[in-house]
Amino acid sequence: MYSITKEFRFEAAHRLMLHKGACANIHGHSYRVEVVIEAPEVNENGMVRDFGDLALFKERIAAIYDHKILLNLEDPLARVLWSWNSECKMTTFPTAPTAENLAREMYEWLTIRFRGVRSVTVWETEKCSATYTSE
Repeated sequence: MYSITKEFRFEAAHRLMLHKGACANIHGHSYRVEVVIEAPEVNENGMVRDFGDLALFKERIAAIYDHKILLNLEDPLARVLWSWNSECKMTTFPTAPTAENLAREMYEWLTIRFRGVRSVTVWETEKCSATYTSE
């Protein structure tokens, strides 16, 4: 089995409204995302996939995540921010915007568009990450 890994980065703030610790407050991360795609054989060019094909995912990261506030759709802060500033750069999710849930959301989006997506890992910090895989 062959595999390739491509890394992406974005900056975002989030808060976990039901969390009992410090993450209940708005705070930011320099996120790193690793996408692994695998195939049993390489193509006629000797590749699993051209890395450039993932430019579409890079565009999605810029549009949905980068320099945004990531909130649960049910978070009252989302309503406050919208009423205060309709231009607020915010993305809401049906679940808590944890690294685990972001990895799953990204994985599901990627698998609709690309064959062989094995895993998506979202790093919140240099030492903390969450992975969603095909198994």
